[in-house]
Amino acid sequence: MAKTIKSIIMNIVNGKNDFVSRGELYVKAQRIGYNGTQERLLGKANHMIGEGLLFGRKRGMAQLLEYRALEAVA
Repeated sequence: MAKTIKSIIMNIVNGKNDFVSRGELYVKAQRIGYNGTQERLLGKANHMIGEGLLFGRKRGMAQLLEYRALEAVA
């Protein structure tokens, strides 16, 4: 049974309130059976954060902005 990217991400995060790194998310997704690109997986995760599906809307957006700021510095 094929899993959607959304269900893969939800299985990995699974109620965690701490931050999941992009590398950790991708590696765990591959173990579950995801065989797409890292960009697509992270894009969907960012979209889900924006919709408030991960971490709640306010907290998720704050984490996303912080993540992008850290990514820009790196």
